[in-house]
Amino acid sequence: MALAYFHKAKHSEAQAEYGHIITFITRASTLAQEAVKLSKNFASNIDYFLSFTQSLSSPILSALSGSPTSPKSPTGYALTEGNATVFEETCKSLASVLSEALKSANKDNDMIYHAIIPPFDSLPALDKVSVAKAIDIIDFLPNGRMDVAKIVGPDIFGKLVPMEITQKASLYSDEKDSLVRRIKQIVQGVESEQNAKLYSISFQQTLSKVKSGPKRVSEALDCPSSLLESISAVQMEESGQSGLKQMAESVEVKRSDTLKIIGEIGLFLDQDARDCEGKRV
Repeated sequence: MALAYFHKAKHSEAQAEYGHIITFITRASTLAQEAVKLSKNFASNIDYFLSFTQSLSSPILSALSGSPTSPKSPTGYALTEGNATVFEETCKSLASVLSEALKSANKDNDMIYHAIIPPFDSLPALDKVSVAKAIDIIDFLPNGRMDVAKIVGPDIFGKLVPMEITQKASLYSDEKDSLVRRIKQIVQGVESEQNAKLYSISFQQTLSKVKSGPKRVSEALDCPSSLLESISAVQMEESGQSGLKQMAESVEVKRSDTLKIIGEIGLFLDQDARDCEGKRV
């Protein structure tokens, strides 16, 4: 667990979480110190552990294997004094490394980062961490992005319509269709209401009777006699419009002829006046 928290501190350093680094290294150092104590106890009592494991060895396994079985640890490795010593030295080495890392992290935080150190209980539990880091291909090319353009070639999607424009065009089409549908619904509603009103008053039959003459109007509308007389007079005037037009055209022709005659008389009088003046001279 000490190594796990130490790697978690390295991951926090990559994420620029400097306060978390000190918390995780502190936890790892505490666990490493406990491991050192346990390893010392284990090394000093190795003889007891050896005799205990030998007493647990089964005589049947020894008979089947044909040779006495050596005591095994829970991990499957043989328990010997040398292994106990190596385990103790490993724990001490790890504790030393973590102690130095903790001093360095505290110094950096005091001098540079001044980050808040959160309590261990407030941090999330250990989870899987990807220690592999993505490496950009630009870092391996001498000319950077220029070489990338040469290797990859032109952008095959450069001539496509950008997705943002496509989305806006789709939104515009949807709004336009929605507006057209709303207007059509309004027009259909008005037409339906209009047809219902006209049908309720029998408008088509009434209109045909009105066009047929005053008698049919009286039958259709039951109008008073004075109104019928007015309708007849209007119809007579409308039917006599052609005669009035001919009379107006006749008057215009006579007017033109009269003006022409007056003009000729004026010219004759002017000529006569000039002749009189010539004789006097």
